[in-house]
Amino acid sequence: MKLIAICNRWLHRFPTDIDSYYIRGIYAERAGELTSATTDFMLVLESLNRTPFDMAESRDKKLIDEAIAIALVYFGANDIDKAIAIIEKIKVNYANNSKVISANEIISVRTRDEYLNQYIAERSKRFAKRNK
Repeated sequence: MKLIAICNRWLHRFPTDIDSYYIRGIYAERAGELTSATTDFMLVLESLNRTPFDMAESRDKKLIDEAIAIALVYFGANDIDKAIAIIEKIKVNYANNSKVISANEIISVRTRDEYLNQYIAERSKRFAKRNK
């Protein structure tokens, strides 16, 4: 698949670009390359280096934002139960936070495919701007 090849070239130049592994995992999954997709998703999850459950209990809003981002990575990587658990833990202290509400809606209302389509579209726009 052309998009996987583009990710491969990019990752050859920038091997620490974790977001590109995530995107390549999405494309690999869509191409039916499930082993490659799982490998990329696991690499992304392992790179997070933090326990999102500890972060979710924090009073530091930056850590809460990071925990939300991690929950969405788990959602995209098809570990929906873990994504829900992280958001539920954050909601204990931040139930009215707009970012928490939005992430909760994404995970509980949208399909994973809808989320991944939006994620790819947003990243494609950023990539195009960065490479003008």
